[in-house]
Amino acid sequence: MKLIFSEKILWFIQRLSAITNLFLLLWFVLSLNNFDILNYYETLEWIKVETNMLLILFVFISILLHASMGVSVIIDDYIHSNQKSRLLILKNFLVFLFIFILGFCLYLILN
Repeated sequence: MKLIFSEKILWFIQRLSAITNLFLLLWFVLSLNNFDILNYYETLEWIKVETNMLLILFVFISILLHASMGVSVIIDDYIHSNQKSRLLILKNFLVFLFIFILGFCLYLILN
């Protein structure tokens, strides 16, 4: 990731995503207290509300991207070989695969 952005920009984006995660997770936890989460149909109706669905998607994507940036920093700092590029490519593939699976699961829930 260092090739695309400077380290200062990456540092700022990571801090911004941490703050975003804080507010999104606070919303998520507080909104889970507003209904009976053990009731399947009530939970499904809560997820089907467009605002809730989008915010849930933002929660997972924000957490995933923040974790991805953190893993990139660890790989950059501690791996000093040709293996680094392969690990970064694998990590990015797994991140986007997870985002795709998450989107597909939400699509299945809503249909």
